[in-house]
Amino acid sequence: MDAMSAGSRDSDTATGAVQTAIDAVYESIASGDLRPGQPIRQETLADQLGLSRQPIREALRMLASDGLLTYRRNVGFCARELSSAELDQAYRLRRLIENEILCGTTDIAPAALTRLRELNTAIADAAARHDLGAVRRLNAEFHFTLFAQSGLDLYVEELRRLWRLTNIYRAIYATDPNTISRIVAEHDAIITALESADLPRLIALHNQHREGTLDALTDRLGATETATATP
Repeated sequence: MDAMSAGSRDSDTATGAVQTAIDAVYESIASGDLRPGQPIRQETLADQLGLSRQPIREALRMLASDGLLTYRRNVGFCARELSSAELDQAYRLRRLIENEILCGTTDIAPAALTRLRELNTAIADAAARHDLGAVRRLNAEFHFTLFAQSGLDLYVEELRRLWRLTNIYRAIYATDPNTISRIVAEHDAIITALESADLPRLIALHNQHREGTLDALTDRLGATETATATP
């Protein structure tokens, strides 16, 4: 093997190690294992993943540049905390982008409708098994399967960033069986609006779906902020 080939292989290995670390931290955020403001112990993460500290540091820097982590002096990298005002801003941006995307989804392919039904059934099944990780992943797949029908790839890419930013809070929210039942019922209504190509109703239902989550998150976050501020 020549030096160039060896260097390329080493680079690929390093890139793979960084991505492994990124995926692991992101999963901890999305699942709620890593709480808002919680520090990330680089040594512990390196041991868990069987990696050296260098790809861990690079992964944390990249996640911080994406807004998912913050760096605090004398503490290190921590899961980002959003204030209730910042959470509201993120959801306002989501509303703007998602509504634009939904305008391009009314001519949805039958296969995509079938897939949405399958995913919603799978969400209900996962909830019955108390598999909250599967509920979270399937819910995201449901929405991004719908969004992908618009063909607005740059919009969808930006939307993924906003979803990642707020995942740490949705993980706290989507643990109540009644909440998941409501999510499934609202998904069914969204599918019905898609089937009838009723764009105003589709947008109204999707806004209601999103804002129900925001209201619950804001209530919980506001209560936390009040408790923290109380001497």
